[in-house]
Amino acid sequence: VFALSIYGLVIFPKALGHIDEAVTDLFDQLKRRVTPVLAILAETFRSLSAC
Repeated sequence: VFALSIYGLVIFPKALGHIDEAVTDLFDQLKRRVTPVLAILAETFRSLSAC
């Protein structure tokens, strides 16, 4: 049972809610050769302005 649960986490991590949607979008953009620099800077400025 333990091995099957680990297998499920490895095969279906997004379906189980263990991976954030932003992370998967980042990897999709990296596959398309789109640089995530602007998105990272925007998130950084947004986070700093919320402080």
